[in-house]
Amino acid sequence: MSNPLHKLYNDYITPKFWKDVKFGIITFIAMCAVLFHYAWIMRQLLTNRDITYEKGTTYFVVLGINCYVMGYIVLKKAYPIIYKEEIANEKKEQ
Repeated sequence: MSNPLHKLYNDYITPKFWKDVKFGIITFIAMCAVLFHYAWIMRQLLTNRDITYEKGTTYFVVLGINCYVMGYIVLKKAYPIIYKEEIANEKKEQ
């Protein structure tokens, strides 16, 4: 007699599901880092009203660099490592 939970587990909890979970966690961490950086900038702007234009611009330039680096890590480093097999299969089909 088969357990219905075991059947559901076999149907939906696949290796691809675990890859998606790993990628989702990495993306969540990267987005949190960017969000906390933005929140820190807003705190600086609200608590120090006499921040110079150059310093405020520097904060946002560094935020842009942070966004770029996080995107690079997620899309160019983590994605190819996690989805290595799918990328190889896609290249074989072409």
